[in-house]
Amino acid sequence: DCRHLLASKGMDGWVWHINSTTTGKQIAEIHNALPGPEFFVSGDSLIYQSPASGEEIAGRLRIGPPRLVAINLKDGKELWARLIGETTYVGPYPGNPSEPSTEQLGSGGK
Repeated sequence: DCRHLLASKGMDGWVWHINSTTTGKQIAEIHNALPGPEFFVSGDSLIYQSPASGEEIAGRLRIGPPRLVAINLKDGKELWARLIGETTYVGPYPGNPSEPSTEQLGSGGK
């Protein structure tokens, strides 16, 4: 929405500086593992998309889905997070029949 600017600096992870573009004043400073995602500010909350993440559990890699996250701008604490489902169909597509069907729909098999 261009009303806020996020500037990040690498420092034991990343430090996000959130500034108002109208006043130029910093409204929050947040420590996060991400360098700086797309975001918007809603009231006292920063909303952003956290990408898929992976972790090793018992020698196997577990991939977590992306999440939509809300952070309190006053104390930097996570307010809530929601998993974001896959929005692209990744399954197989039905094949084309090699010959047209001779059955007519709605004939009742007569």
